[in-house]
Amino acid sequence: MGEGWEPICKFLGKPIPKVPFPRLNDRAAIKAMQQIVPLKVIGKAKFRIILMAVALLVVVMLLAMAFQR
Repeated sequence: MGEGWEPICKFLGKPIPKVPFPRLNDRAAIKAMQQIVPLKVIGKAKFRIILMAVALLVVVMLLAMAFQR
């Protein structure tokens, strides 16, 4: 295929839209997404996931020790 609306619209037999073709993997789109979801939020989420995993591991270890007795 090519780039933009023309090849896909030709393939589908549809008219070419007046709006720009969405480009989700270009630099501007990535920068815009970083503005929406700041890296700090992602960092906090990673910390929470790690903390929950450690807590779950501790619970599993305590249960394992309890059942060994």
